[in-house]
Amino acid sequence: MVRLKANPDSEIELGDALEKLREACPPQARASGNGHDRDEEGRDLRAPLHEIEAALGVIPNEATTWDEWNRVGMATWVASKGQGFDAFDEWSKKSSKYNERNTKVRWNHYFLSPPSRIGAGTIFHLASQADPDWRSKIKAPEAPDWQKKILEQAALGLAEQERINELARKSKVEYDRERKQAAAELKIRAKTLDDEVTKRRKRPSAASIKPPDDKERLKEFERAAGGLICEPDILERFGIDVQASGLVGETNNAKILYLALTSRLFDRPVSIAIKGVSAGGKSFTVESVLKFFPPAAYFERTGLSEHALPYSEEEFRHRHIVLYEAAGMEQEVLSYFIRTLLSENRIRYETVDKVDGVLRSRTIEKEGPTGLLTTTTSEALHPENETRFLSLGVIDSPEPTAAVLKQLGMRAESAALAGPKEQPRWQAYQQWLALGVCRVVIPYATALAEKIPPIAVRLRRDFATLLALIRAHALIHRGTRAADGEGHIIATAADYAAVYGLVVERFAEGVEATVPPTVRSTVEAVKGMLGADEDGGPNEVAITALAKRLELRKSTVSDRVRRAIDRGFLVNKQDKKGLPARIALGDPLPDELQVLPPPEVLFGGCSGVRSDSGGVPLRAQIFRIPPPEEAEKLEKSSEIDVKSDEAEKKQPKAGEKPPQPASGADTVRERCVRTPTPSDFDRTPEHPPYTASDGNVPIDPAPALDGELTDTGKQQ
Repeated sequence: MVRLKANPDSEIELGDALEKLREACPPQARASGNGHDRDEEGRDLRAPLHEIEAALGVIPNEATTWDEWNRVGMATWVASKGQGFDAFDEWSKKSSKYNERNTKVRWNHYFLSPPSRIGAGTIFHLASQADPDWRSKIKAPEAPDWQKKILEQAALGLAEQERINELARKSKVEYDRERKQAAAELKIRAKTLDDEVTKRRKRPSAASIKPPDDKERLKEFERAAGGLICEPDILERFGIDVQASGLVGETNNAKILYLALTSRLFDRPVSIAIKGVSAGGKSFTVESVLKFFPPAAYFERTGLSEHALPYSEEEFRHRHIVLYEAAGMEQEVLSYFIRTLLSENRIRYETVDKVDGVLRSRTIEKEGPTGLLTTTTSEALHPENETRFLSLGVIDSPEPTAAVLKQLGMRAESAALAGPKEQPRWQAYQQWLALGVCRVVIPYATALAEKIPPIAVRLRRDFATLLALIRAHALIHRGTRAADGEGHIIATAADYAAVYGLVVERFAEGVEATVPPTVRSTVEAVKGMLGADEDGGPNEVAITALAKRLELRKSTVSDRVRRAIDRGFLVNKQDKKGLPARIALGDPLPDELQVLPPPEVLFGGCSGVRSDSGGVPLRAQIFRIPPPEEAEKLEKSSEIDVKSDEAEKKQPKAGEKPPQPASGADTVRERCVRTPTPSDFDRTPEHPPYTASDGNVPIDPAPALDGELTDTGKQQ
C-alpha cells in the first residue's frame, strides 16, 4: 500500500500508483544522435582516415566557393575527429586560391567551435558524384613501426609456443635428439626448455599434444616416399639418384654405406671405414649418402674429445656416429669408449662430481646400438678397432679421376650442381622403414655359414656383418618381401646376390684371402720390371720408374707400394731416411681363395630356391621370376596356382599361423607386386643374363617380383 502525500489519510495499491505516474509523466523519445559523432537518425558521422583520403582524392576543388570549401573542411574535421588536417590540406592545394595560413586558421577554428550535423556522409556523397567507383581506390593503411614491432613480437611468441608444443608431442627419444638444437633456436637454456615441455605434457588438455599415432605417421611417411615403397630394386635406384646428386665413381661404396646406415635399425649395426689416398673423395662419398637419411639417423662430428661420448647430451640408440677423419679418435680413452659402444651396445661410465664440497660418484649410461662411419688415409686402424669395421677402398685409377674432373667442371658451369642436396623423399622412406617391423629372418643363413671356409678368426665378426647387410637389403625391400607367421620379413636369395656383388672382394681382402687388384697389379709391374732380364736386369725399382710404367701419379703409386710392403709382397731396401725408395720383390703373391660362395653355389640345393630347376637360369630363381616355359609347365601341373594358394592361406593348418605381409607393407605389398610377363626374360646384348668377371658370376639385376619359388615350387 502507498500513502498519498496530498491526502495522507488515503491509501491505494502500489500498482495503481505506478500506473498514475506513467500517465502523468509519459516517456520522452530518446535522441538518436548528438550532432557531433552521430546524426539525428543515429548514423555514424566518422570514418577511417584512409577512406576519407580516398574520397577527397576524387573530389574536385578548382571552382569551389568558400562555403563549399568550408563545408568540406567541417565534414573532414568531424569524420576524422580532428586528425585529418593533412588530408584536408592536400585537397585544398588543388585550388589556385590555396593559402596555407588560412587553411590552418580555419582548421583550428573547428576545435574552438566544433561543427555538428555533418561528417563522413557529406564527403562520401561528393566523392560518389565525382567518381562512382572511388571506393576501389581505397588503400589499406600501413601500420606504424611501433605497431609492427608489437605484432612481430606477438607472432614470434606464438611461433615459439607452437614450437614448444611440437616438441612436447614428440616421443622422448625424438625430443632428446632435438633438445639441444631447439634450445639454441629458441635462445633459452636446455633446462628451461625441459621445464616447459614437462609442463605441457602434464596439462589436463595434453591429449591434444600427445605424440601422434605411429599408424598415422606411417601413412604420412608412405605418402612422402611415393614410388620408393614399391621400387623392385631400391639399391639400384639409390645408385642412380646418388650419381645424379654429384657422386662419381664410388657408387658401390655408396650402396654399401646405404645398407650400413640402414642397419642402425638392427641390434648390431654395421660400421664402415673408408680408406684411401688424400683427395680421393672419401668424405664427399659419406656426405652424399648422408643426404638420403634423416638427421636423427646419425651423429655427425669432425672430432671428439676423450670424454665427449659419455658426457654428450645426444642419444646414440639406433644411430651412426660419423667421424670424417679416423685421426679424430686416436686418443686411447675415446677409442676405448667407441669400442665399448660398438661391441657392448652401451657405455656405462662411473665418474666423480663435487657436490657442495663433497665428492660423490655418479654413473653415466649411454645406450646403443650404435654404428660408426669414418675415413682414413692409413692402411690399417687400431688393431682392436680394425676387426669391428668393414673396410672400403677408393678407386685411384685414371678413369674415375677423369670423371671427377668432368663433374667438377659441370658444377662450375651450373649452380644446380653445387653439391649434394637434401633428399626429402629418401629421408621419408627411411622414416617409414624405422616405424614398421625391422626384424628380418634369413632362411639360408646356416647353409651360408657352412660354405664359408673358417680361415681367419675375424670371420666371426665379418659373418655377422654379412648377415646384417643381407637383412638391411631385405628391409629396404619390405614393400615387396613376404613375411612369416610372426610378421618378420623373409630375406630372399636376391638379397644375398645383391650383397655378394658388393662385398665379395672386400671380405676376401679383410681376411687376406685375396690381394686387392691395385696391390696385385703394382707387384706384378715390379716383377715385370725386375724379371725382364734375369742376367743383367735390375734388382731394384724406383718409385718414379714404377709410376711411369703404371701411368699413375707418384703419390698414388707410393700409396700402393706402401700397402704392398705392409702385406709383405714388396720390400724397401733403402735403409736411410730422406733418400728415394729402392723397391724389390718380397713374398710371392698367393693364389686367390674364395671366401663367400657365389649365389649359384649357395642356392644349388638350399631351401628357398629350387635346385631341380631343369636348366632354369639362376637369375630367374633368385629374383622370383619363372621363365615363360617353366611358368607354363608349372601352371599346367598346378604347381603355381594363385587361387589354390589363397585358399591355403584362408585355411591354415591347426596350430599354424598363415604367412602375413610385413608390418607397414600389408596394403603396400598388394599394389607393389605384379605377375611376371615374358618381357621380363628378354635377353639383349646390352642386358645379358650373366657377365663373367674374375672367375665370379654376378647376377644381372632384375625386379624382385611376386612369385618366389620355394623348394616345393609353390608361389609364396
